[in-house]
Amino acid sequence: MLHLALDVSFRSVVAATAVGLVLVGLRVRSGAARHAAWSAVMVTMLMMPVLISVVPRVDVPVPSNVASGFDTIADEVSPYQREETPRRDRVLTYHCV
Repeated sequence: MLHLALDVSFRSVVAATAVGLVLVGLRVRSGAARHAAWSAVMVTMLMMPVLISVVPRVDVPVPSNVASGFDTIADEVSPYQREETPRRDRVLTYHCV
């Protein structure tokens, strides 16, 4: 579930950034056009969990020199991941006086 939430959040940020860059790049000044664009972004954000399962996946080609860097990063252990240690059952003893 966390993976889906992160995926939806990332895609929503990408969609909003793309629309923002297009609006700035085209120098759109019309309030109605900007409202329509941001309304479309909001609807897309709300529909993103459904869109992930409906829209086909698009593979993006990555140059080989960049891809080799990802392999080394994937093999590294994150300092934020805790190593799993076996849990010991703790026995509580009560001393009655």
